[in-house]
Amino acid sequence: PRHQHTKRRFVYDVGGYRFAASELRKGPADGRGRGAFDAYTEHLLSCLVAPEKGREVIHIQRFGSHGKEGEGGTSDDRDVFLTARAPYQHPGSKPDASHFGRPVVVEGDGVTERA
Repeated sequence: PRHQHTKRRFVYDVGGYRFAASELRKGPADGRGRGAFDAYTEHLLSCLVAPEKGREVIHIQRFGSHGKEGEGGTSDDRDVFLTARAPYQHPGSKPDASHFGRPVVVEGDGVTERA
């Protein structure tokens, strides 16, 4: 999420798990040396309801995302993979779809409630 999300005080709700954009901008000051992107992926991992889940960072590309180093990204760009393993459910059981299709940004300046 961009800095504008923090300025507009956005709050996200993903599958019933809520977090604020302001929580993502604590960066290295949080004592663990994490930036906004790392904090965001940690929150997304928390959204997953599964007994086995993980977050893995794999450096795939050492230059900008669109070509030569310095164009379109930094040498520190990375790919983060979130994985989860959930127990198999019989096809006859209904999944919980109560959060499916709902807006992710639920609060903030200029955000209107949607039905």
